[in-house]
Amino acid sequence: MGTAALMSRLAARVPARLAAAMLAVMLAAAGLLAAAVSGATPAHAQGTDSRTNSAVAWLAAQPTGSLTLEQRADLALGLEAAGAPADRVSVSVQQLGFLVSSGDMSKLSVTELAKTILAVSIAGQDPASVDGVDLVTELTGRIGARPAQPGQFLTDYGSELSAQSWGILALARVGKLPDETLDFLRSRQCKDGTFDADPVNGCHGQPAYVDQALALTALVAGQQRVAQQGAAIKKAVAWEVKELNGPIGHVPATAASYLVWPMSAWKNETASRQAKSLVLGQQILASGYKGAVGAIGAETPDLLRDLQAKRLVPAPGLTAAGLLGMNPVDLTRYRYAARAGWSGVPGVPAQVVASAATVSRGGSVKVLATGFAAGEQLSATLTGFRGTVASAAVGKDGQATLTVSTKTVSAQGYTLRIAGGKKAAETRLVVTDPRPRAEDRTSRQGGKRSDEVRWPLMSAGTTVAGGVGLLALLVAAALVLRRTNRRR
Repeated sequence: MGTAALMSRLAARVPARLAAAMLAVMLAAAGLLAAAVSGATPAHAQGTDSRTNSAVAWLAAQPTGSLTLEQRADLALGLEAAGAPADRVSVSVQQLGFLVSSGDMSKLSVTELAKTILAVSIAGQDPASVDGVDLVTELTGRIGARPAQPGQFLTDYGSELSAQSWGILALARVGKLPDETLDFLRSRQCKDGTFDADPVNGCHGQPAYVDQALALTALVAGQQRVAQQGAAIKKAVAWEVKELNGPIGHVPATAASYLVWPMSAWKNETASRQAKSLVLGQQILASGYKGAVGAIGAETPDLLRDLQAKRLVPAPGLTAAGLLGMNPVDLTRYRYAARAGWSGVPGVPAQVVASAATVSRGGSVKVLATGFAAGEQLSATLTGFRGTVASAAVGKDGQATLTVSTKTVSAQGYTLRIAGGKKAAETRLVVTDPRPRAEDRTSRQGGKRSDEVRWPLMSAGTTVAGGVGLLALLVAAALVLRRTNRRR
């Protein structure tokens, strides 16, 4: 039976107000069902807004050659949350996959692994098989098994809280989240609701705002799977609300960006709007110089004024994170869907990414070229070196992988250029000499040059002891000379 026929019968049997209410409920349910099936939020279905459009257009125009793996992951996450054009998101994810699969995974940090897993999964790909590499197994292997601190991701000093939070989000995304990881994060909470890497020795000092926001995000996402986070979330939300109500500039833009979604998910829409307002307040809408309009300029109003006064170009990472605040999504459930209505976003340029920034002379390095036409023949050259060091044809997916050999190349810094028929892209590559230098060999053989003569390096204690010893020796020598003179 059609909707019109059904409503006709309802109108005949029930009061008009009740029928209207029932219709509203049915339509709302239909809308929720459609959103659940499509995986896209209503905002994505309606198209982009001008503020997001401006931010993505600025971000897409920035060079990416010097970005680190983590910065590239931030870029991909921001573009995905914004529903950026599909070609932009595709290239970002391709580059991430290339970098993690062509390097040594054991050298990747927990945060790098976690952010890459999120970006790859949100794009609809399997993070357990990224060009043959299993990122999920690698990340789960970073969870410590020490009885004193089970559930802690093993990471470097100073990044304990942020790494724990990103690790939780990534494993929650793929359904591999151990309860112990959430237990450990909760164990880091202080009485005032903040989080500290070592609360046992006292929660002191000013908390890092980004770490606090990430911890709250991880707990809210974890609450959807393990309903034991409520008390910790309530305390953390209370602290964040107090900070958001403080002086403008108190909470930095990146932290505010990470707060928008968890505050909304915890039904605190007022705090969510406050956090989003802080992010939008840092966006440059007009500028007296090119290269800044659309960007999230700085973390605080004071820094933003300073940046504009000095006519500096903002760091891309701020805008990438800002897009998560402007377009809040649950990173553990969101599925990327391109928005409609983009304007002024530049097309994907030719880009080149090397698997390593340095390579030993005689070795080789893999290079990913994107943004070229399918079937186009590419050649790789190094500035100042005659001849081609690699060549390849672009595949149907619009990318090509080249292996650059350095067997006959001198050890120095180069500009690596990948050129096709009409486009070209460049990146920096440093070729090092694996052999010891001549002066090193001289030193090892016992030879000494004038510039190698140095006072011995000593610690502070050794220096004091040595000075006292030398003074005692001089005093003893003086006494001997004095006695000798008296005998004469």
